Amino acid sequence: MSYHINQPAGSSATTTTPATSTNSLAPSPMKEPDQPPSPTYPARSQRGGGPVDEEKGGFDSEALPDVVAQSSRTITHMSRRIWGTTFLEKLPRPVSHFLGYRSEPPKPVHPVAITFWVFIGVMSSLLLITLATQRIQVFRDNGAPVIVASFGAAAVLEFNSIASPFAQPRNALLSQIIASITGVCISKLFALAPNYDEIRWVGGALACALATVIMNATGNVHPPAGATALIAVVDGPSRELGWWMIPLVLLSCTIMIGVALLLNNVQRQFPMYWWAPKPAEEAKNGKKGGL
Repeated sequence: MSYHINQPAGSSATTTTPATSTNSLAPSPMKEPDQPPSPTYPARSQRGGGPVDEEKGGFDSEALPDVVAQSSRTITHMSRRIWGTTFLEKLPRPVSHFLGYRSEPPKPVHPVAITFWVFIGVMSSLLLITLATQRIQVFRDNGAPVIVASFGAAAVLEFNSIASPFAQPRNALLSQIIASITGVCISKLFALAPNYDEIRWVGGALACALATVIMNATGNVHPPAGATALIAVVDGPSRELGWWMIPLVLLSCTIMIGVALLLNNVQRQFPMYWWAPKPAEEAKNGKKGGL
């Protein structure tokens, strides 16, 4: 819009425009480009590594089933009321050390040393299990196998992947008991069929699937235990062993965990916890080794 003002004769008309605000003439500040959102990575529990919250700096007990997490808190509370501290902290240091307790995080171990201890642990534990199976008369009389094959896979976990929740004592022990009971029950049930030899492969699949469901529901997942349930149905000597399969598996678990406690604590730390991991806020304070 322009305004025309009458000027005296001899002068040219001048066009004026309204004054423009100085603010409108000032250069507008540069707008910073939108920053792309920071990538978010799923917690380790969502990547298949177990109930660990890496951002909180420790195991996250909230990722476990409510019953397991509540039992961990109850045991911790009761032990602190009785002894004034957790049970492992109260034990003599040499004993608590080989039960996995550390007042400070362990020092890094060279991969060559880790490989050495893995070799010694796997070999010695399997040899001791085989020796015990062959020397106990009741197992020999009932035709027990030289060793339950699933303990080969269990040995890899117990000595190579010792920080995995799958390798902790509660998972390693309870899952094998669950699997052996499930496998024997399914084997006995299918043995009632006249054509058992033709359908026992169905029983093996059912036993493995059912044992996995129970392990998952109770928070005791241990992959080799799935093989234990399968073997109890489809393997001839294991099937003939019947209910003796359960004490055989229990004995094998006890020997393997005992060897793991001895060898894995020479330079490393095992277990990370006994019953359930510490809450993340406690693990963040630096003390390692849950109940």
